[in-house]
Amino acid sequence: MTSITQDMRYRLSLIQYAQKFGVIKAAIKYKTNPQYIYWYAPF
Repeated sequence: MTSITQDMRYRLSLIQYAQKFGVIKAAIKYKTNPQYIYWYAPF
């Protein structure tokens, strides 16, 4: 079972990658959909 800290670290790295390279590339790299990224960090 993952802790809350691990989950937040994952989201933070996902958002930082999305800010640097774009939402679509981040979604592909992290194997998730763009709506998930927009939910946590509306660009």
